Amino acid sequence: MVTAVSFWPSPAPAQEAAAETVKHPIGQRCVVTLDLQINLPLLPKGLSSDGTIEGFLVSVNADWVVLKDGNYENWIPRDKVLLMRASR
Repeated sequence: MVTAVSFWPSPAPAQEAAAETVKHPIGQRCVVTLDLQINLPLLPKGLSSDGTIEGFLVSVNADWVVLKDGNYENWIPRDKVLLMRASR
């Protein structure tokens, strides 16, 4: 029998406190900069040539950032987000 043990360090108390106080700007206009490692001949609707996409922030979870632009929702994989800028 083989037993595998994985160790995942828990965040430091300061990191946990910071995570609790960060509030996502739900409902605010946002510009998200994406980590794009590919050259696309045609850009998907809403994606700018500089790798940014804009819209109103609908939700954020461990997997997705969702922006609403008019009647469209853009579901962005969380691991592709480099920067999120919000207008308050």
